[in-house]
Amino acid sequence: MPEEAFLKLVDGMITPKHRKRFKKNMVRFLIGLLLISICYIYTLAHPAPKVSMEYGIKQLSERMMLFWYKIKHKDPNLLKEKYMYEDVYQDMLNIAEGNTCISQALVDAIQQKSLALRHEPNKNLAQNLS
Repeated sequence: MPEEAFLKLVDGMITPKHRKRFKKNMVRFLIGLLLISICYIYTLAHPAPKVSMEYGIKQLSERMMLFWYKIKHKDPNLLKEKYMYEDVYQDMLNIAEGNTCISQALVDAIQQKSLALRHEPNKNLAQNLS
């Protein structure tokens, strides 16, 4: 019995305009879900867009960190420099791994330095990058 009373109450509150809007939004939601699923399946089959999306997400997160540093009144140039060094070390690592003339010890040293830089706390940047 209480359920019927609730349904009558709700039925009186929901106008035909709201029902139409709800149906329209549900159709939009389902179309969006379908499009996202198609994009996901496409990126599984084609690795190049996946790589570019990952790079875009990395670049977006770096820009958000720089923006946060500006808000906190910290110097964002040190963080920019850190990101630049990370990219340079990653490029050096890619070149070293692709070149068979370079010893594995040098590749390991570059990789260790890159990891150390990546996990460097942001409060120690001024000391270590100068």
